[in-house]
Amino acid sequence: IAASKRKGLWMGGALPLGYDPPGDPLKARVLQVNPVEADTVRRMFELYARLGTLAATRLAAAVQDLSPRKADHHPDKKDCDGNIPIAPFSNGQLQYFLTNPIYCGQIRHKGLIHPGQHEAIISEKLWNEVQDKLQSTAARKRGSGKAIINLQHNQSFTFETSGEPASPLTGKLFDETGDRLTPSHTNRHSRRFRYYISRQLITQGTDPTGWRLPAPQLEALVLNALREHIRQRAERHDLLAVPDAKDAASLSNELTFFAEAKSDITLWPLIERIHLTQGFLLITLATGELARLMSILPEALCPASMTFEHAFQHRRRGVETRLVSGTAEPRPDPVLQLNLARAHQWAKALRKGQSLTNLAKSEGCSESSLRSRLNLAFLAPTIQHAILDGTIAPEWTTDRLIRQNLPPDWSQQTKLINL
Repeated sequence: IAASKRKGLWMGGALPLGYDPPGDPLKARVLQVNPVEADTVRRMFELYARLGTLAATRLAAAVQDLSPRKADHHPDKKDCDGNIPIAPFSNGQLQYFLTNPIYCGQIRHKGLIHPGQHEAIISEKLWNEVQDKLQSTAARKRGSGKAIINLQHNQSFTFETSGEPASPLTGKLFDETGDRLTPSHTNRHSRRFRYYISRQLITQGTDPTGWRLPAPQLEALVLNALREHIRQRAERHDLLAVPDAKDAASLSNELTFFAEAKSDITLWPLIERIHLTQGFLLITLATGELARLMSILPEALCPASMTFEHAFQHRRRGVETRLVSGTAEPRPDPVLQLNLARAHQWAKALRKGQSLTNLAKSEGCSESSLRSRLNLAFLAPTIQHAILDGTIAPEWTTDRLIRQNLPPDWSQQTKLINL
């Protein structure tokens, strides 16, 4: 497949809007332009080049009855008059559509772009203009603004648009009781801190059972979980209810491309609902959105792949709140590691006959302080290995381990620290 794509050949899969299957037997891997759909493609690119935002382009496309749907993909969706109902572009679908190099005569394969043998639908100038605007929009500071759409018959209207949502999980995050978490924020020292908080914290005030989660950390955790789930579906070829060997490679490549997309705007619409509980997140995908993005029917997707769990822990460390993913990288505590090493040095010195008083003087600390930290050297080996590896829970700081009065029995220690 890679070798063929380097030659600019079409290797199967869902047909992009604007093209028909190869018709010439001598050019079995070269797509043919569909004149009617090609007009839609050109108009969509021209709309975005003129309007400059996905939201404005989607709205204008809906007004002008521009649809991403291919008639031959949905023959059973025709109405009684034989017409295909209009299916509006979604944000994720439009993002992928506008960044698909096939429309300027190229073929993409695993992040590499090769010259294609098929005919381009849009000019290189228009393609470059759209890509430049997409990149500048993604790079600029997010904020609200206004977009003005000029419609047919000299009509026009203005609406608010803000690019990516400030809190993309709004309306999608629910706690154990089924209540929706609400986005909130505070301002401290001229900085804005975003959170997702339980409804009872708003209506009833302080509640130890309520959730108050730092939004950037939660959003990053959810995105990483979604990317990993998509990668696994691509590797295992189990996205479809009935696997198709012919299109498996092409579908897998598309999934991998979405998983590695740098822009989050393509991924947020794929999340329909997140059920939050201690221990894991239960994430449900938006079947219709994923189907539109992949240009397949929703019923073709495997239901089992539309929901997945991701390990998740909500931990506090002083005033800091951390969200820990089940697949998070180990994060050693350098202070705790240093104190553990010192405790072993002190124990070795005491075994050689040095007095506690002289050792405390040489270390520049009190005897009580040295004695309390000395206990770190006698923790269970499992706990000491976890400290060195960085796999011990972040709330177990030096002070907490000292003040906890851990039992002398090693098995009880490891059970208490949950190792």
